[in-house]
Amino acid sequence: MARAFEQLTAFLTEQAERAGNGGGHQPAEEDVYHGLDKFLKRDPPNFEGGYNPDGAYEWIRELDRIYETLVCADPRKVAFASYLLSGEARTWWTGVRGRITPAEGAITWEIFRNPFLKKYFPANTKGRKEMEFLELRQGMMSVGEYAAKFEELCRFHPYYSVAADETSKCDKFEYGLRPDIRTAVGHDQIRNFATLVEKCRIFEENEKSRKEYLRGKGVNKAPKKKEERRKPYFRPPEQVRN
Repeated sequence: MARAFEQLTAFLTEQAERAGNGGGHQPAEEDVYHGLDKFLKRDPPNFEGGYNPDGAYEWIRELDRIYETLVCADPRKVAFASYLLSGEARTWWTGVRGRITPAEGAITWEIFRNPFLKKYFPANTKGRKEMEFLELRQGMMSVGEYAAKFEELCRFHPYYSVAADETSKCDKFEYGLRPDIRTAVGHDQIRNFATLVEKCRIFEENEKSRKEYLRGKGVNKAPKKKEERRKPYFRPPEQVRN
């Protein structure tokens, strides 16, 4: 921890010098310590590198989520993120950081984020996620499971993830529903995604309750077949021997 704290202080000092061409404000050690302490209290995950596209993407998303609530400048975001790197990922970042020239100024979060995703979440992986989203159908999933998978994959498709209105998103979700649910909610033409999911969930629960009720009443039980009366066994007469 002490060594990491020293590295963070040195990195932030370097960043300040880059931004100010050598005359930048030097971060106080106490200030750096409290900033790191607040960051670590959010319980951010570590990242070791290797081939783990989903893990890499979720790691960046988790840091973005933390940074939304933790007010800090770009250099600190980079410093805190690099603190969480270990193994192959730390070696990678050391190499990338060494290739960034002082003329580019301070290393921003985007300068860290973009090459990180290029390295650990390559374009072909993103393309597979897009295709998985386009081919997604509810199948045997519940509405809740389908909606969760839909939202998970939706963010990888540039059109559906940034659509100004939710019409296309709702159309895509409806198209993947099971026919009985799609028929039940389709005529309402719901174009708010949260409302659409809730309506589908309510219909699914109502249908489940209805079927359970009918089963309890024996309505859906197949009628018993009438037992066929067996004809008496006919034994042919014995032939008379000569």
